[in-house]
Amino acid sequence: MARLRDAKPKNTSGSYARLFGNEALGELASKIQSAVISSGSELESMIVEAVPNIPNLDTFLEQEIMPEGVLLARKREIKRSRTLDFSGSEPDFMVFKRRKGEQNCHIVELKDGHVNRH
Repeated sequence: MARLRDAKPKNTSGSYARLFGNEALGELASKIQSAVISSGSELESMIVEAVPNIPNLDTFLEQEIMPEGVLLARKREIKRSRTLDFSGSEPDFMVFKRRKGEQNCHIVELKDGHVNRH
């Protein structure tokens, strides 16, 4: 799990320091952003490891009937596809599921965390 104390920001441009008018607070904001990005990357990796991946999305989509179970198309395969056109949007995953003769596809954009406002 990503931790703030382990965060190593790649970019230390000083933009947060200028925004807050305080260098120490700017460095903290950079570390927070770095930790959030790392956390999202860890979540993606866990999903990729847990579900069989589709190596070529176009070849997979040529099938009329997909194999039983759950399969995952990653962002890089979605972007390589010549069959699909997401017109500038880049979902993180496409999840294909076939169970009891029913086939479904889910488009997934991961977001780490949720804010519930009342």
